Amino acid sequence: MKAQPTISTKPQRQARQTEVEPKAVAVSNQMKLKRLHYWLTLEGSSGVGFLGLLAGVPFVPVLLILGLAALAFAPFLLKVLIQMRHWGWVTAFAIMVGVPCILWFFPVENPILSVIVNLLPLLMFYLFCWLLRTAVEEWIEE
Repeated sequence: MKAQPTISTKPQRQARQTEVEPKAVAVSNQMKLKRLHYWLTLEGSSGVGFLGLLAGVPFVPVLLILGLAALAFAPFLLKVLIQMRHWGWVTAFAIMVGVPCILWFFPVENPILSVIVNLLPLLMFYLFCWLLRTAVEEWIEE
């Protein structure tokens, strides 16, 4: 008796997986974008605390809350941008937030300029979040 040749189904399974994987990746990326958009919206609403400074709310507690929120959110933001391979946005973050942080290491004699130098990284972070939120809205629509 001759042995019947068997037909391997592995190539067919691999072909099916390659068809499904781009869809799964697209769904995963869409979920990441929606989650990022949610947190950017939440982060933007915490940035309204800057308006509280203009309304006479005590300076230090508002800045402490805004700074802690930025420190807590920045790693997640960078993680998602790196996973999505948006290197331009990672570079923009480094320039907009990192460069003003470097200014902290230079002594400033003028008290008004000192306040500006101290607030600049936080202001730039929230500006970056606002710009990124508008871009993420466009990415979700695509």
